[in-house]
Amino acid sequence: MSIEENKAIVRRHVTDVIEQGHVELLDGYHAPDGAFPTMKTIQEWKSAVAWAHRVAPGFKAGIVDMVAEGDKVWCCVRFEWFLQAAPFLETGPWPALGQTVSWSDIMFIQFVNGKMAVTLEVSDMTDAMVNGGAYTMTKPEAV
Repeated sequence: MSIEENKAIVRRHVTDVIEQGHVELLDGYHAPDGAFPTMKTIQEWKSAVAWAHRVAPGFKAGIVDMVAEGDKVWCCVRFEWFLQAAPFLETGPWPALGQTVSWSDIMFIQFVNGKMAVTLEVSDMTDAMVNGGAYTMTKPEAV
């Protein structure tokens, strides 16, 4: 597949699957034996997306920038959630309900035979923790 076709699949993945929650489309975008950073199967990814839509229905995910070369695509995705249920209770602390939190991910996707085969995400959750009150940043004192 061409670079532009790979980028189009990533755009549809972010919009259709992640933002809109159409997890049934994952089978068409991902290789069945594709690698996910913290999940072993496409079913686990489907469950994670469905969970996200339960705790923050209507959340936004938008591509900020995208670069591609050969069979690889890198993109920065900005997420915004309005929390209506308490996520990550076991890992606490987490922002209070009713708060809007946002953060950015850098996604690396490698394609094999026209499908996303390797997906790795690196998240910067600092904004989400500060916006939600779970973490306070202080300005350093002048030296």
